[in-house]
Amino acid sequence: MMNLPQMHRSDFFDLFPSVFDGNFSLLNGSQMNVDISETEENYQVKADLPGFNKEDIRVDFENGLLTIKGQRENKADVKDEEGNFIRRERSSGSMSRSFVLQNVDANGVKADFADGVLNIVLPKLENSNHTKIEIN
Repeated sequence: MMNLPQMHRSDFFDLFPSVFDGNFSLLNGSQMNVDISETEENYQVKADLPGFNKEDIRVDFENGLLTIKGQRENKADVKDEEGNFIRRERSSGSMSRSFVLQNVDANGVKADFADGVLNIVLPKLENSNHTKIEIN
């Protein structure tokens, strides 16, 4: 028995994955995945935000600039039988993406969030100032 390595209390918890391992991989310097498509009537934006709640997301459109922000916090407490903390961890993070979209009817912008995917529809203005110029 003398040859067995001594295990410390902190080593014991290293055997188990932390609730924070991987939870915030989206927030560690990488960007949210976004697809933008355009039809004659509107722009469609699809942003992948897995692990976020609707309350964690903010969408703004001002002066032709669409901004999507995601922010969340996570806390995990591990207590022993007497209710004393053995470990207490917390983390937070945020991400943001912005896109310039011209000729948008700001009053008609609609967004919904389901299954970790944010969908935004931005209708185009009917009277655009776009004119095709003939080259002589």
